[in-house]
Amino acid sequence: MAAAAIEAAGYACNIVNQMGHDIIMYVDGLPVRVEVKTCQRVNKYHQYEYMVARGSKKKRKLTEAEADILALVAMDVKSVTFKPVRQIHSIRLRIKADKFGNEAQSLEKAIREFRLKCDD
Repeated sequence: MAAAAIEAAGYACNIVNQMGHDIIMYVDGLPVRVEVKTCQRVNKYHQYEYMVARGSKKKRKLTEAEADILALVAMDVKSVTFKPVRQIHSIRLRIKADKFGNEAQSLEKAIREFRLKCDD
């Protein structure tokens, strides 16, 4: 679903399933690593809750050394929102249900952050 959203926004991508990222997309010829996380349904607060950590026993926060963009999939409504990894500050992430729906816009916003990182 995340790869389809990326392609629908006009970007080429490949599913790679590497340690730390699942998709490589290409922006201006540069590879962008995308980690995909899924959630089945909203909680009682109308939020999707994602575990955005690495490791099976000791959890650690996903870092920019592993991925550039996080694709958060809401399975019940078949929608994706994208976040730059540099904006993730914990191992658990809650996203309000109303943040889903405009996949291309959230992807473009995450790509802008990626470009800023490249300019640093």
